[in-house]
Amino acid sequence: MSQRLFLCQPHLKFKVDADMAMSVIYSLIMNIKNKDLLPYSHIETIDFMIDHLIDSLYE
Repeated sequence: MSQRLFLCQPHLKFKVDADMAMSVIYSLIMNIKNKDLLPYSHIETIDFMIDHLIDSLYE
């Protein structure tokens, strides 16, 4: 399923190696599992990370 979501989208072109992009995306998802450990709101933290990382991963 992850390949369909992140790798097989013709309108999404990677700026970095696909494995690096997948590692970053999975790291974001894993942080959601540990949301209670974050000192700041997990929703705002993940939104911030996505806003700043997506432009680095995709054209």
